[in-house]
Parts: sequence; C-alpha cells; structure tokens
Amino acid sequence: MRRTVVLFLLSSLAILLLAAPQSRGDGVDTFTFTEVGGGVVVSDTWQSLATPDTSGNFSAGIGFLLPAVPVDFFVYDQLFQSGPVDLSFYSSSTGELFEAGGLFGLVGTGLFGLDGTDQLYCGSEGSPTFLPGTYTGTDSDSGLTGTLVISAPEPSSLLLLFSALLSIAGVLFVQKLQL
Repeated sequence: MRRTVVLFLLSSLAILLLAAPQSRGDGVDTFTFTEVGGGVVVSDTWQSLATPDTSGNFSAGIGFLLPAVPVDFFVYDQLFQSGPVDLSFYSSSTGELFEAGGLFGLVGTGLFGLDGTDQLYCGSEGSPTFLPGTYTGTDSDSGLTGTLVISAPEPSSLLLLFSALLSIAGVLFVQKLQL
C-alpha cells in the first residue's frame, strides 16, 4: 500500500515537472517594440512562434532571419499600416540584436532595431527559443531609446484543469488508502 502511494507521488511529481516547460500555452510569443521621439510614440507589434523554424535562414554564431512576418505599425496607438517585414535576430557577439527591414515591399530599408541589450533568444541559431522579458536599448536606425517586450501567453486552460483534477484525484486516492 505504501509502495503505491510512493509510486503515485513520484509519477505526479514527474508529470508536473515535465508539464512546466510546456506551460507556454500555444507556443506563440507576442513582440511589442516601442520608441518615443520628438513627441511621437511609435510601436510595432507582431507574433512569432516561441521556437521558430529557421531552417535555411540562419548563420551559426551570427543570427537568423524570419522572413515576411506580419507586423502592425502604430503611431499614437492608432494603426498606421500593416505588412510583411523581414526580421533579423543576431547573436549578442555582433552588437546589434535585431533589425527589421523590407516593410511593405521596401526591401533593404532599415525600419527599427535594437542595440545594447541582452540577447533575445537562447539555443543555437538553427533552433532558437525567444526569452520573454523587457529589453531596452538604442534603436539601431533612429538612434532613439527603444523597448522590446516579448510576452508569452498564459498556460493553456486545459493544462491547468488537468493539474487540478490530478491533484484532487491524488488526495482522494491517498485518503482511500488510509481507510
């Protein structure tokens, strides 16, 4: 009987430990880049997979490219324009951390970027994982102070429900064994 309780507790602990890295919900991060200059507030918002597929679009030790990412461009919280942007993310060894270019068909133009902050991803350039957080640095194109916020969604409601039901079942199982 005690062996069953120990086995139950160890298996529950294993499930909870393995579920923690998967608690990112749908695996899509939201990026918001904001800068203020000359009384104008500009922000850019896009979404990307937390671990994007960079096959064929990376240089080991240098960075990776996410081509044609849909970005919403806001001025004073009003949608100004939307369109595909090529986003380049670099290793912290290069100095620049990310840059956007090619907005609305203007290939090769720099739009916004971020220098002088911590690296935005971990892992290799072939399999990067974005690190949620707030990063402040200098916009590599305008010279203004820019802030990039990478936010991960809340855990899936089904994962939370499953964890609660598992906990209740465990308590009932242990109480039944004690009787």
